[in-house]
Amino acid sequence: MNDYIEKRDEEGPKIHAAEGDEYVRIAMVHFFGVMAAVSGMFCRYFRIDRPDIMEALRTTWTVLAP
Repeated sequence: MNDYIEKRDEEGPKIHAAEGDEYVRIAMVHFFGVMAAVSGMFCRYFRIDRPDIMEALRTTWTVLAP
């Protein structure tokens, strides 16, 4: 969060609000983690037995977020 502050002065911090790509990877990795968790809950709730899909999600997660 500190990266969003571009300067501090007597008036307070100035927030950098311009567009940028530096945080896209972080957002996408977290989005994948959330969707993988939701997919797992969905499969458990509806008793969908697909261990191959769950293993693919776990494998992808270990690659994305070491």
